[in-house]
Amino acid sequence: MNWARERGGHILVVDDSPTNLLVTEAILSSVGFTVSLATGGTEALDVMRDSERAPDAVLMDLAMPDMDGAMTTAAIRALPPPHGRVVIIALTANGQPEDRMRCIEAGMDDFLTKPAGKATLLTTLHQWMCDG
Repeated sequence: MNWARERGGHILVVDDSPTNLLVTEAILSSVGFTVSLATGGTEALDVMRDSERAPDAVLMDLAMPDMDGAMTTAAIRALPPPHGRVVIIALTANGQPEDRMRCIEAGMDDFLTKPAGKATLLTTLHQWMCDG
């Protein structure tokens, strides 16, 4: 995926599973992205509020104990631009149609189910980061 290395960018990964965080970070770092990690919704909001520049995209788990992905997305959407307009893509094991609808209604831009392969993840990021 030369486009990722050439374009670069910053991705925030939000997931309460240390394994999922490490795997996703490894995939994204290997193709040239800078990656920040948050272990839950509260930490993700702190990262967003504390950063001067919004990430290029957020990969958001849905089921997290402190603040689920839908609630976190709604809170991010309430932030002023550019942070509130960041691309948010669900990356969740909850793959039912009602889960997808809940994510979209909360303000997520796209929806992927785990385990999303490297090609699927990068193709989706390309669509949002390069094709807009």
